[in-house]
Amino acid sequence: MNTEKNVYIQLNNLRKSYASADVIRGLNLGIFQGEFISVVGPSGVGKTTLLRILAGLETSDSGEISLMPDSGYWDPILMVFQDFMLFPHLTVAENIAYGLRSPEFARRLLSAPVSSRENSSQNGASRKYGTRRPLSRKEKSARIQEMVTGYIQEFGLQGLENSYPSRISAGEKQRTALARTMILQPKLLLLDEPFANLDQNRKMNTALFIRNMQKKHQVTTLAVTHDLQEAFAMSDRIGVMLDGDLAQVSDVETLYSRPASREVGEFLGPLNILPPRIWNECRFTEDLPTPGEQNARLLIRSESISAGSDASGKAVITSRRFQGTLIHLEAEILGTKLQIYSLQSRLKPGDRVSLTIHDYVIHKEKS
Repeated sequence: MNTEKNVYIQLNNLRKSYASADVIRGLNLGIFQGEFISVVGPSGVGKTTLLRILAGLETSDSGEISLMPDSGYWDPILMVFQDFMLFPHLTVAENIAYGLRSPEFARRLLSAPVSSRENSSQNGASRKYGTRRPLSRKEKSARIQEMVTGYIQEFGLQGLENSYPSRISAGEKQRTALARTMILQPKLLLLDEPFANLDQNRKMNTALFIRNMQKKHQVTTLAVTHDLQEAFAMSDRIGVMLDGDLAQVSDVETLYSRPASREVGEFLGPLNILPPRIWNECRFTEDLPTPGEQNARLLIRSESISAGSDASGKAVITSRRFQGTLIHLEAEILGTKLQIYSLQSRLKPGDRVSLTIHDYVIHKEKS
């Protein structure tokens, strides 16, 4: 991500409603140049509406969207749709080449430097080409072929050039849709649910592919997705959208380990919530927190709490489940149930244990 953190696009107090339902409620967000940011959240909170507004497919009711001051006249914002939107009657290569044939993109991408000879007429008058000239039809065809071949190779589509969308897999369709978009060199890339049509085995590989592609091209990218693990894998920052607004926007590690609220924490994964009466019954690798008020709670990730066999411990293991790479333990202490993830454990239901807290966030519950 750009270390200078130049804001490429700024959203201020964005609002959108349908009939009497408020979908986006005063949303503010700055997207840094060259970063990959994902917006996650439950269904129906306005994620796709936000994307469509940025793509120009819908208009906001109020608010402001502004590009960085030195943005050029031609700064294309392009979107890859959830269902890919490939043309069924065109081959993979023809789909990728499609946008290059539009006048606006052809003018920007299919041109050549003007030679000194071309740039002056016999009487020395300047021609109207500026510094570049349009390609001839033959030159344009050769240039399109060259660009399409390069993107087919980069996106791993070799051998599928002449295949139609109905004959390729969902993953290949997605890479075709991405190649068709990236060949147009967008300044802002919008991804709508990029994993929705992929099976579970392909999601993480696709997330890493998208991330590597984004870094190589240094394109500012905003994705909306339900897939949290893939969002963590490919994003510089993640925004959690709840009730039409962004409840928290942070780098991925801070977001997970330091949720700004109980709602954000619970959306992102299993979360233990400890009232003050239990704090003194646990060990802390950091300083023991001061309860302050009775409605204070500790928010603790399941990976940030460990259980050790202890005959005098106040907690009891109530269940044990093997989940491949992790062992999922459930424990109970003073009527409060806890979820504990461990890489290895010999503990079994009925064992008494002591609990150690390695990391936590103090949260004040609403009265």
